[in-house]
Amino acid sequence: MKSTHIRIISIFVVFFIYSSISAPLYGQNFYKDLTPRDRQVIFGLGPSVAITDFSYHDASLPSVLLPSGFIAFSQQLRPHFSLVTTGGFQSSESNHRFTSVASLNPFVDVDQAISYKNFSGFLDIMPQFNIWKSDSHIWRPSLQIYGGVGLGIIATTGVNQYITLRVPDSEFVNDGDINRTYVRENRVTGYVPIRIGVNKKIHPNWDIGLQATYMYLFTDRFDGNNIINNANDRLFQLHFTIKRYLSPSFAPIICY
Repeated sequence: MKSTHIRIISIFVVFFIYSSISAPLYGQNFYKDLTPRDRQVIFGLGPSVAITDFSYHDASLPSVLLPSGFIAFSQQLRPHFSLVTTGGFQSSESNHRFTSVASLNPFVDVDQAISYKNFSGFLDIMPQFNIWKSDSHIWRPSLQIYGGVGLGIIATTGVNQYITLRVPDSEFVNDGDINRTYVRENRVTGYVPIRIGVNKKIHPNWDIGLQATYMYLFTDRFDGNNIINNANDRLFQLHFTIKRYLSPSFAPIICY
């Protein structure tokens, strides 16, 4: 799992460097600088958490904070509107702690996972609304607030832990006496992403920012169980972002 994180982060870094140097350098050519750059690439990296059945079953069981990241391409359509395509990853994991051994039995009785460790890849498309008018990368506000709602698909692979036999209601049960089994499970489902964020202009072609994403999944089995409540599972991400305004000569097909 750690090697996967390293590979993905390395891809982000390489792509970031490539986007920085791939566009032709126009020097002080004023007319080239005035050419609208209505396509952008955005990089984001930060912590994330999954809100699942484990978050409600026991006060000691919220999912742990793990890294998440994304690459997005944005096409400006109007001064207040853009179309953004986002692809990224999120790691999720329960913290594997229970307040008592006996609290495992409700999961055993209905053959539900008692812990999980997942890695997910997601892809979505979203119309994005900007609070302040932005005619181009030149005539844009120094601070911009934005938000949007979209639709996406998420693929998850991970290992869920199950217990096959009930645990005696005693605080003197040895961990080795618990019958555990580990099952790899893969899932693909849809989700609705909701994003809000803020960008700060630091250069004619660069912004930095902070973005929050809430993902409502179309499943209650993201964590391997659905016995605690009737609510679908959700993901939350907080990303530090860098936006690059691309030269017109750099036009990924995904932006059209």
